[in-house]
Amino acid sequence: MALICAAVYMQLAEQRAAIIEEARKHTSNLARAFEEHIRRTVKEVDDTLLVLKRGYESDPGHFK
Repeated sequence: MALICAAVYMQLAEQRAAIIEEARKHTSNLARAFEEHIRRTVKEVDDTLLVLKRGYESDPGHFK
């Protein structure tokens, strides 16, 4: 009986470790994707602000 319990415990421990490792990989992939999304978003906002700045500097009286 003890041998069966030990075997079940070891099997469960291996499965748990595999699940945790898979979760770490998945989380890491999501973090990288989110980072890239944020980088692109910030760059687009920066580009837009630069266009607005140039528009204002070229004609501040009629800037809309």
